[in-house]
Amino acid sequence: MGDGAHLGVTANRALGTILGDDEQPTDEERSTPEETRARLEAAPLFEGPKPWDVAIDIGTEEAKNAAYGYATDSLAHAFMVLIEEDSSLLEPQLYPETYPDGSPMSEVLVGKRRDQSSVVWDAMIKRWPNADEWVGGASGFMVGFALNAALYAAQKEIAFSNPAIIEIQIPNG
Repeated sequence: MGDGAHLGVTANRALGTILGDDEQPTDEERSTPEETRARLEAAPLFEGPKPWDVAIDIGTEEAKNAAYGYATDSLAHAFMVLIEEDSSLLEPQLYPETYPDGSPMSEVLVGKRRDQSSVVWDAMIKRWPNADEWVGGASGFMVGFALNAALYAAQKEIAFSNPAIIEIQIPNG
């Protein structure tokens, strides 16, 4: 199951479908990679009024939904910048024996493959340390969607599933 980023819709619109509140996005709601890139590039890189503060000031559910999409677009903008500057962020990476601060990594994780969204997230936090606070605390869906939206806008293959979406297959009988 995809998260909808490959359709060029916003994160809040994709969630509407995933959670069953909305139908599949129409052709009019979808955007091309070029249109998506323009939308992402228009999103601020963690400067100016915070999306959630603006939504609280407005006070409507619609404003809160828009803030979620706006914040996710900022994450996607940052991810797009990072992956275009350093494509090695998309290459498979393993957990090291220690964290960057030198403390030991959990033995369960050492040598296991890291999720690509966490690799790009770490690069973003290194470059923009206030990013998570500015977006109001990113959800797992936001991070996965942002990576897929950045890949779509950069016209790179979306090879990663959103780690916040779990598929459950129930066998027949």
